[in-house]
Amino acid sequence: MSKKHSNENEKPVSFDSGKTVLAAGAVLYRLTDTGDIEVAVVHRPRYDDWSLPKGKLDRGEALPVTAKRELLEETGHECILGQSLGESNYRLKNGAFKRVWYWAARETGGEFVASDECDRMDWLSVSDAVERVSYELDQSVLATFRSSVAPHADRLRQVVLIRHARAGDRSDWKGDDARRPLDKKGLLQAEYLAPQLRAFGVTNIVTAEPDRCIQTVAPLAEGLGITPRVDHTIGDIGASKSPKSAVKTLLSFVDDGVPDASGTITVLSSQGTAIPLILERLTKGTDLASLDFSTKKSGQWTLTFADGKLVDAGYLPRPLPLS
Repeated sequence: MSKKHSNENEKPVSFDSGKTVLAAGAVLYRLTDTGDIEVAVVHRPRYDDWSLPKGKLDRGEALPVTAKRELLEETGHECILGQSLGESNYRLKNGAFKRVWYWAARETGGEFVASDECDRMDWLSVSDAVERVSYELDQSVLATFRSSVAPHADRLRQVVLIRHARAGDRSDWKGDDARRPLDKKGLLQAEYLAPQLRAFGVTNIVTAEPDRCIQTVAPLAEGLGITPRVDHTIGDIGASKSPKSAVKTLLSFVDDGVPDASGTITVLSSQGTAIPLILERLTKGTDLASLDFSTKKSGQWTLTFADGKLVDAGYLPRPLPLS
């Protein structure tokens, strides 16, 4: 998540969790019957301001899970997270710093109910929302949404690509490396990946053949009540042999039709050598080709396509809560 929205009157800040309030939010959007884009802004009576929906992390939450929960609590609407819109950094009145991560979030249903926290929600055009919100940082996030999401919001599809969770050291494993299992931390990472992936709307699972790849998506599969499909083209061996075939497999899950609440979003559970090979080939000749595609264990790439072409690649290095 490389986009930054910082208060220009502040000097750069070195953040640490002990002195920083961590939060997440989103630009919740919908398409009208005429194809126009509307975004949600909420009024907070405590501050008598208008803002984008957002809130602080609960203990044990990953950032995308917080964003989805806060949207539901403040707007009453369900959503699917999509492109990263970066982060806002600013100082609170008590001297602490606040760091807020944002995503675009496609509305999938629900109804606003007024509360003490948010007593009003309005659906506005992006331009009107920029005028309505009370803070320049929210205006900056909306500007990012307008430039990176709005031009193709009616044609977006996404695929999620993850690296398997931690599986100990290869040198310590005496058997077939494909059978090397997740270690204790890896199992925890897999548990945290499940709600994070569901926040991005994942309903279909494809995995490379090694046990550690299958185990990484096992909690998600159990929660969804589905059986992952094993595909040899997306693992290290298959992708090294034929990156073209690996990319073809990934692209087979991209539909350039109009997304809706029933659309299928697929996660591919892969490996550390395969992922850069896939992404380098996928982004060749695009503005995304300069990204560093090295991926930490349990790291996640959210790949957004419009008209079948890759338009964004957002990276989350881990599903474990920030602490």
